[in-house]
Amino acid sequence: QVAAENRECGIGLLRTPNQLTSHVVRRAIAIAKALGDRHPRPIYLVIHNIDGVGLRNEDAQRALSVLVVHSNVANGPKRDEIVVEDRRIVRIAASLDHVDVPILLWDIETMNNYSWIWKKINS
Repeated sequence: QVAAENRECGIGLLRTPNQLTSHVVRRAIAIAKALGDRHPRPIYLVIHNIDGVGLRNEDAQRALSVLVVHSNVANGPKRDEIVVEDRRIVRIAASLDHVDVPILLWDIETMNNYSWIWKKINS
């Protein structure tokens, strides 16, 4: 599949940032939907320093956030099952080093996709 994508866009290094961004986000959405269709239990991603150098860009943050928001369980509850409010398969627990990360790194859509529960923990 990767070879086919490279033929469509040319050599991977020649892709423009916008093409790469949309490709990464589309790929994250496809993965999330596949997990929602096939995985019965939540998957927890524990990320230390979500504002680290490797993740400190819009592409990475949007991909992670759509991975969470698009991983809803495809099949609803059966007749006798308890309805669970949050049906997302991918869940993220993350730490951050800089207090200004939410303002500087995330736009409103990305912040809403994550739907964080904030806890201050001094270390």
